[in-house]
Amino acid sequence: MKKYLLFISAAVISWSFAACNRDTGKTGNEGSTTTNGMQLENNGQFIVSGHLDNAGNIPVIIQEMPLMIPGQQPSSEQLGQDTSDADGNFEIKGSTSEPQIAYLYTDNQHVMYVILDGHNIEIKGDYNDFDNLSITGSASSNAAQYLLKEINTQYTKIDSLQKQIRQLQSNGETPSDEQYAALAGAQQEIDAFLNQFTDTSSSPMATLLAAQMMDLGGQYDALKNLEKKLKSSFADSKYTKWLSSILADYDSWLGRQAPEITMKDRNDKDLSLSNLKGQYVLVDFWASWCGPCRRENPNVVRLWNKYKDKGFTVFSVSLDNKKQDWLNAIEKDGLDWNSHVSELKGWSTSVLTAYGVNSIPSAFLLNPEGKVIAKDLRGYALEKKLGELLD
Repeated sequence: MKKYLLFISAAVISWSFAACNRDTGKTGNEGSTTTNGMQLENNGQFIVSGHLDNAGNIPVIIQEMPLMIPGQQPSSEQLGQDTSDADGNFEIKGSTSEPQIAYLYTDNQHVMYVILDGHNIEIKGDYNDFDNLSITGSASSNAAQYLLKEINTQYTKIDSLQKQIRQLQSNGETPSDEQYAALAGAQQEIDAFLNQFTDTSSSPMATLLAAQMMDLGGQYDALKNLEKKLKSSFADSKYTKWLSSILADYDSWLGRQAPEITMKDRNDKDLSLSNLKGQYVLVDFWASWCGPCRRENPNVVRLWNKYKDKGFTVFSVSLDNKKQDWLNAIEKDGLDWNSHVSELKGWSTSVLTAYGVNSIPSAFLLNPEGKVIAKDLRGYALEKKLGELLD
């Protein structure tokens, strides 16, 4: 889960949005400019206003979405803020030098995405029903809300399936092949939807938002195709440069010797990654507090059980701070392999820099010589790769 976007990533799973289009009254493109090949109306001046029932006198903030660039600490600029009046009305004025993917929020439970491209945006609805706010005035923001609504629906299905599997595992029972197949199918549906969206959306900014939701390892080819398309028209955009940077980082890892990791295991004894040479090893960075990590664990458990006698194992590096939380998660999720390590230092864990990890889950698949052969494979993509290697 992303270090600076914990609440954003979690919220994608629980939100749904109602969006509709409305004529904003603009005629033509008065005051419009083309910045980095993307249309920026009104020289980047924007107004985000709205009315929220049951939301009197609360702060409303617009924040730039940080981009996770390998080897760099993510940063995020606040783009505007207002305090709603007693009736829940607010208005935020600001400007941007290029189109921006941003999020509007009041707290960790009330968040929505907006795309700032010089259009005036209006948001209406009940603060207590934040999932169903309406947003009008910006076609790109409408596209983003459609994207998130569809992703939310599919993640809700995945979350339910994963909870069922985890519950069985915590009870000492073995989930059925049918349950695992249903989970894999739901994950493939998300991949297919994101691939289709990036191929067909008329909004470059919404397309780039979709790209940030895609699994690099499993959807590498789709992301390379998207990069090629964006470079042809939007080469100077910071978002295109971000996409190029993560793809270049992925390429740079392939064939590289994995940096050594030596940390304390659950019994406070030193355990080294190099001890596992001779096997295919998934180096898995995770934490008990990371929702996406915990949701992926049932799949990792299944694949470990399937291939552990064929030369595959897992080396889990936890970013927990509290030992008992770490141990409880290992037990609850049925992570029965022996190689669990942690410094219990959270984001100050020493090896994160060497591996360029600034978000979790993050995983590196190593060959028996300890060289990286794939990165950030999850779900069906990880199963497919292991099948190619070990079946």
